[in-house]
Amino acid sequence: YYQTRRLSHREDSSNAGDQYQRNKIRHHVLPVLYEINPGLAERFFKNIAILQETYFLFQEQVQYWKQKVWEDKGDQIHLRLSELRGHPALATLLHEWLKDFQFHPDQTIQMVDSFYRGQTGARFFFSPS
Repeated sequence: YYQTRRLSHREDSSNAGDQYQRNKIRHHVLPVLYEINPGLAERFFKNIAILQETYFLFQEQVQYWKQKVWEDKGDQIHLRLSELRGHPALATLLHEWLKDFQFHPDQTIQMVDSFYRGQTGARFFFSPS
């Protein structure tokens, strides 16, 4: 990045010591890992690329299922969860859909539990911050 912008390199003095955990990892852990596996950096970058693609696929599925079950009724949102019965990632889908409303992952797990216990018509509220 800095080369393409023709910026000069600048070393932050905090990088020299071990007072920060990131530096302990950089100075002590990474050299040992590179000694064990010299191709580690290349593998990291390949794994990052795979994870980025996986995240893209994940987001596609989140949106796909949201379109199938999400119904915005102005001041209420209705979810037709019966279409997701047995889905192995139901709590994750709920969390992705509701996190912008400040729902905590524990609350989405409670919603799934409520759903599987047959508590039809259960209502969950968020507290806007």
